[in-house]
Amino acid sequence: MERIMINELKNYIGKKVQIKGWLCHSRKLKNITFIILRDRTGLVQCVIENKYMDIIRN
Repeated sequence: MERIMINELKNYIGKKVQIKGWLCHSRKLKNITFIILRDRTGLVQCVIENKYMDIIRN
């Protein structure tokens, strides 16, 4: 899967994409975690079910 830069995400609404970047901030709630991911083009907020957090950490 081709890596997409954060500033290009608006062109991929409804599609599965791969993004990479640095974790800027995170906030864990009961069942979900919000993370702010940064790359050289911008920031994006991601919402992740906690059951998938172990996969993301690796």
